[in-house]
Amino acid sequence: MNKMKNPLLNAIFIGLTAYLSHYGVDFAMDPPGAGGADAPPPRGIFGKGMQDALGRTISEGGKPAIVIVDTDNWAVDIAAPGKITGMERVIKYAAKNNLPILDIQIGDGGNDDVLWRTLGVLMKAARASDGYVAYLKDGVYPASPTRVFKDAAPGESGIGGWKSVDFRAELEAMDVDTFFVMGYADSCCVLETTKTLLDYGYAVQVERPGLNISRPYARVYQSNQEYQRLKEKCPDKFTEIKSEGC
Repeated sequence: MNKMKNPLLNAIFIGLTAYLSHYGVDFAMDPPGAGGADAPPPRGIFGKGMQDALGRTISEGGKPAIVIVDTDNWAVDIAAPGKITGMERVIKYAAKNNLPILDIQIGDGGNDDVLWRTLGVLMKAARASDGYVAYLKDGVYPASPTRVFKDAAPGESGIGGWKSVDFRAELEAMDVDTFFVMGYADSCCVLETTKTLLDYGYAVQVERPGLNISRPYARVYQSNQEYQRLKEKCPDKFTEIKSEGC
């Protein structure tokens, strides 16, 4: 589906599709029965599955960290409230246990987006951890400490395209073995960040659909295929957590 040329109509459409995606309604043109509009509405206590997985990882002697991707986008602010609450739940749990929290803003949200409710709520929760650090495209984001990058490779939608930050070296210094990734968008930046972390040799867990927000115009069926390939390629490293039922 082509994007609308009128900015106002496009903004309304993005907000509407992001909100309706919470209830299983998707405007993408997926094959019948493959997901999207034909998928049953997701029901669950978003974030509980990831919180429980975090607890198990800690109790088993693992060294987990949280990765928040691209919440500096106003479409996230209008997205399903249950998903935002779920992300906040996980972040607060991580902060309570003083886990590393990586706030990665690799989108093109714009400086004004720091005023949106979602970003403020999640950032406040994340900054309660001594392990909080933000990775940004510019230096105006009101967070500390920060690492700034400006030169992601063309076409890259994840940390793999960075050049000004030796991200792999920074991760190694954190002494982490498992990353729990969530944010926007499920089919793009979250997926690519997950792939890069797996390539680096880390274990990665995501909660879908609960804590991954779908991008407007995205093809849910294709996203599901991508994550399925990750499970087949990295069965011992990649885990897809299902949102627990109410």
